[in-house]
Amino acid sequence: MNTFKQLEQDFKHAKIQVETLETQFLDALSAVAAAAQKDPLSDSQLRQDHPLRSHIAESVSDITVLVSEWQQKIKNAERHTKFRERYGDSLLVFVYGKVKAGKSSFGNFIAYGKTDPSDIDIKAAEPSPKFFIEETTAKTEATDQDAMASQRQFRVGRTETTSAIQGFCLPGLTWVDSPGLHSKTEANGKLAQDYVNAADLVLFLSHANAPGRRSDLQEIQNLGLKNHALAVVITGSDTYEEDDAGNLIKIIRMMSDVDRDQQKNYVQQELDNIAEIIAFQHPETKSMLKEAKVFSVSAWYAERSEELSSWDKSGMIDFVNFMMETAQGRGIRIKKARPLENLRAFLIEVESRDLNHIETVIQKTTDKLSFARKEIARISERVLRDMRTDLTQTIESLANKYANDNSAFKANITKEYKTVWLKYTARLIEQYAERLDSATALDLDETDIELPEFAKHTETIRRKREINKKRGATLGTALFGGAAILLTGGMATPLVIGATLASGYAGDKLGEMAGAYFDSDDSVVIDLGDNREEVSIETRKHLINQAEHNLQALIEFLDQTYYQSTESWIATIRHKIQRLRQEIEQQRIQINSELSKLG
Repeated sequence: MNTFKQLEQDFKHAKIQVETLETQFLDALSAVAAAAQKDPLSDSQLRQDHPLRSHIAESVSDITVLVSEWQQKIKNAERHTKFRERYGDSLLVFVYGKVKAGKSSFGNFIAYGKTDPSDIDIKAAEPSPKFFIEETTAKTEATDQDAMASQRQFRVGRTETTSAIQGFCLPGLTWVDSPGLHSKTEANGKLAQDYVNAADLVLFLSHANAPGRRSDLQEIQNLGLKNHALAVVITGSDTYEEDDAGNLIKIIRMMSDVDRDQQKNYVQQELDNIAEIIAFQHPETKSMLKEAKVFSVSAWYAERSEELSSWDKSGMIDFVNFMMETAQGRGIRIKKARPLENLRAFLIEVESRDLNHIETVIQKTTDKLSFARKEIARISERVLRDMRTDLTQTIESLANKYANDNSAFKANITKEYKTVWLKYTARLIEQYAERLDSATALDLDETDIELPEFAKHTETIRRKREINKKRGATLGTALFGGAAILLTGGMATPLVIGATLASGYAGDKLGEMAGAYFDSDDSVVIDLGDNREEVSIETRKHLINQAEHNLQALIEFLDQTYYQSTESWIATIRHKIQRLRQEIEQQRIQINSELSKLG
């Protein structure tokens, strides 16, 4: 007991580090769980039959299953932490095995040197073991903490003696008797699976009547995966002698060395086989099965043997020496390494399996969201094409109808634009919502539609009047011609002719100059039509640009209203996962460093 008492002092320094790491990891893990479980569409008006809604519901449900598993593992880890806090200053030995494997008798012998101690034995024990019960799950089990403390032993001979985690403490040693692996109550078996992770040393008890059964070996294989320090104890390796007449007599003897060796060799060979299977299937796992010890013992024989040689034959001395070696040689390392290794195993499982799974789910959601947005882009292109066709026809019709009436044209264009807008954008909006409301369609009342105005096309032609000029020329000719006759006075004909020509030219010029003085200019305005075609083209160009602008604004509004929450949800989860991965990586480096120091 001095060996275990020394361990009590050493173990007090082995708990703080792992508890700090656990807290940091669980905080980061909880952040991922909280983000992933929040339905981003819970308050959204996105139509109920939208594919994205059903996909996200499936994703959240899928992730919730993982989170539930985390919560259960965290709950178990918290129980293990509490267990370590209560018994962290001792070597924690966890006893595994089927119901009726002799766990209670074996535990009593370790506590008192008696398989079924009397009140006198209990009172005389020094040091006195302190019995406890961790929790009771079997409804028919009357054992509670006070009763367990008062009875101060494991009850022997009951069909379902252990229905909860119970055990005893001695200085530097905590001995835990687990529910049977194949207990009649599901909770009993589950407790064994939960609490074995907190143990420093696991003892698997198998009765000598049938050691190494298939079901036993399967459980041992599972234990091998957990990398525990492990020993298999074959209990009940004793028999009663017979007299010459073949009658049983009450003299207990150990089984023959040949039979015991055969049983130990068989179990050891099976352990080696299991170790090879684990090495092949899980090469990254460092199994302890190769180092597992096999003992063949009889606590009854040891209890009834006065001589040391007989106690040696019981196999108990080999087992006790193994316990001492474990405490002296590996106790500290096991105590420090076990919680670190458990935490590292959880880190690896979360990172390699769970986070990868969540990221796969989130990527599928991202793809669904991307597809939905591409579908909206495709629909919007078709909507814009149809709006362009409809607006072209509408504008031409209104331009012809309200030519030269700018006020009526603008009023009707605005009205028809809104009608066309609502008609075609409804096809787009119905991809998001089940009904169209005023807020969704954008407020077009404030849209300032600037339109060209109608105007007539005319041409002004200038015209100069020259009637007076011509009249003056005629008059001048007449006047100068008469004067010529008067002047010649009947001279020869050539002269007359010359004079006449001269007088005619002079009179014409003179008359023209006099007539030009009385000429005037005027202009003529010609009606060439109106600019309705130009108005139609410019209006169509302006409104189609306006439609493109409004449509883009509508798409952004709808995306912000219906899809942005999903995008933010995805981004938040990815951010939390990234932080968790960083935390896991840092902790793995730190844990590996600490484990390497332990050797």
